[in-house]
Amino acid sequence: MGLSIPFLPSRIRASALLHGSNADFVTNAYLALQRQWPDDGGFAHYVHALSELGAKRADILREIANSSNAKQCGVSFIDDLPAEYEFRPEDHDSNRLLETSLTLRLARTAADVEQLRLAISRLTAGELAGAVEGLVQAQLMHQAVLESRLNTLAADQRGESRAQVEGPAVGAVSNVVPSLEGARQHLVVVPPPAAAKEAHESPSTVRALQAEVAELRLEVQRLHSYATVELKREVADYVNALSSATQKPEHVAPQAQSKRDVARGRAHIHAVGRQSRGST
Repeated sequence: MGLSIPFLPSRIRASALLHGSNADFVTNAYLALQRQWPDDGGFAHYVHALSELGAKRADILREIANSSNAKQCGVSFIDDLPAEYEFRPEDHDSNRLLETSLTLRLARTAADVEQLRLAISRLTAGELAGAVEGLVQAQLMHQAVLESRLNTLAADQRGESRAQVEGPAVGAVSNVVPSLEGARQHLVVVPPPAAAKEAHESPSTVRALQAEVAELRLEVQRLHSYATVELKREVADYVNALSSATQKPEHVAPQAQSKRDVARGRAHIHAVGRQSRGST
């Protein structure tokens, strides 16, 4: 038997949205009136108002229904509640909550999946490669910064070694101060910078940077290989899995397998993204 996926309603009664916990109520109100999942700030605000400030559910419904987002969605809000209506725990109807929540949340989830499927179907291999190429370029820039720092440290280390061998004779002659007597000038010999401690620490710092640069080069090579070969294949498998999940809902076993394929593909892409960001 095929699965019937509901659509988000174009008309909703206030009395249908009152039931459930504060979290259920706020979530269903957003889904019904703004056709979207509640944002973190709005969700926290309304739950706090209900649990801590004694706000009335009917008033919150009217506020959300009058928001600019709700008006843009064009949902017809039927306010069938008295002006001073206050929801009481004994008014809760589990069956009505289940019916409303299932309709709203399943419809929103199905719409989200369809939008994702369309977005991925329009994504060409070239666009995907270009997006991942940005990650590769960021890695290369990071590598260039490390190599520049490594070269600077190596040059400083060579300069400090020469200073220790040649002694104060390489100091700069500076700070020429006119005397009060007129023509005579005093030459002050400035010794080289006191960097003995840094000179001892530089070899270990250089070795650490060399190891980091070598590891970064390997990571860039792996990322480039993944972007040009493996990622394209995985996105194709991902699109096929989504298509199978949305086009063949009557087959339970293939649908379950498709969901597992989608989950694995999404988890792998997210893991690569986190690994790339972590290395930068």
